[in-house]
Amino acid sequence: AARWFAAHPPKHSILFVAFDGEERGLKGSEAFVANPPVPLASMLVNVNFDMVSHNDENEIFVTGLYQNPQLRPLLEPVRAKAKPTILFGHDYPQPFWNIMEDWTQQSDQGAFADKDVPFLYLGVADHPDYHQPTDTFEHITQPFFLGVVESVLDLVGALDAADAAKLQKGRKG
Repeated sequence: AARWFAAHPPKHSILFVAFDGEERGLKGSEAFVANPPVPLASMLVNVNFDMVSHNDENEIFVTGLYQNPQLRPLLEPVRAKAKPTILFGHDYPQPFWNIMEDWTQQSDQGAFADKDVPFLYLGVADHPDYHQPTDTFEHITQPFFLGVVESVLDLVGALDAADAAKLQKGRKG
């Protein structure tokens, strides 16, 4: 994605960041938002990819539209032509006994959500190799992963093409 955007310069600046410590409580993303290289208020949307390479049903979720409904109209055209099926959800507030169905705080986008930075998370439902020694390169569903990459480029491109005010609608600060 970084190579593609280098060859096709975006309208807005894009930061590509790899975080560590997600499984230990979002340590890397929390450190990033505590000391960002640019002001958080200038970040239009955080797009987080986590678990995007293995899904036998050819489905990927986009989480964050419940909290950021202003982004939905920008994503609908991407969703309509995506090679993997893009499902919206896993972002509705849940009662404490069903908290795992709300993925808002389940990956690095949580640190951004806590700071009122609009966010989207792309990920798949758990699969048999999730957190197992078998979660290796050989188990990547390559056609699915390539479709996700193409959809990610379309999704980020749609966000980039939008007016900044449309991305920020409803932001607290």
